[in-house]
Amino acid sequence: MGRRKIAMEKQESQSKRHVTFSKRRVGLFSKAAEMCMVTGAQIAILVSSPSNNPKIFSFGHPSADTVIDTFLTNSSPATSMGDCTKESLRPLYREVKAIEREMKIESATQNEQKKKTSREEWWRSEEYKDWESIEKLQAYAKALEELSNNTRARLESMSLEVQKNH
Repeated sequence: MGRRKIAMEKQESQSKRHVTFSKRRVGLFSKAAEMCMVTGAQIAILVSSPSNNPKIFSFGHPSADTVIDTFLTNSSPATSMGDCTKESLRPLYREVKAIEREMKIESATQNEQKKKTSREEWWRSEEYKDWESIEKLQAYAKALEELSNNTRARLESMSLEVQKNH
């Protein structure tokens, strides 16, 4: 599966919004680390999560605090640091890559759990909450009614077989 362009619109589902936030945050931090490595720029990024219990995530080189203090005091960037070299940024870059790997693992685990739940207890799915048309809900209700009728007929058939065998 290749990359595809995702429309820039607010995710209505809280879980989709959380996953999108996490993936995009990691991507943003990764690009910032690459920019530091390539240009030697000092960067600070603060991101607030869109959850009920918001958290602040930060990224910075040499540190978010150093860059923010420099900005707030209108002072020039630390001259003692000299030019940022690739070697000095490698640990930071490795940390961002480790976070990316963790996010991929977490995403794969969530997808596997979602598949497992959908196979075992598909009726508990909240997928219908994302449907915006009454036609989809009516089709879903009709399919559930048909399933119920088929299940009832099979149960009656099996009950008759059991009664014949006893």
